[in-house]
Amino acid sequence: MTLLETLLQLSAPTRPEPGDISPADPVTEALEVLRRLKCYTLPAGRMAAARLLARGLEPLLRAPKLDPARALTALQQLERDLIALGGRPDPELAAAVELVERVFPGARLVQVKS
Repeated sequence: MTLLETLLQLSAPTRPEPGDISPADPVTEALEVLRRLKCYTLPAGRMAAARLLARGLEPLLRAPKLDPARALTALQQLERDLIALGGRPDPELAAAVELVERVFPGARLVQVKS
């Protein structure tokens, strides 16, 4: 679970279920965008650009209190930017992430490089 996810979930009135979106609730929508972003893949050579885009979210985390509406707007822009770089959701990765999160709530999938 990322710091941004944690902060958004703390802001949520109730814990949202995956895919359970209420258009009037920026917390729930932001969490849904984060779920989608976890499953994006990019063409080779684009990861450095994606890291720069993700670093653009750092000011949200440094704020004294997370503004869910600002977070939602920033995450939606990040998703648009990733799509512009050729990114797309990977259904197999999404299924793996969903399985891991269901079995081990709060777990993170990471790649270990040696």
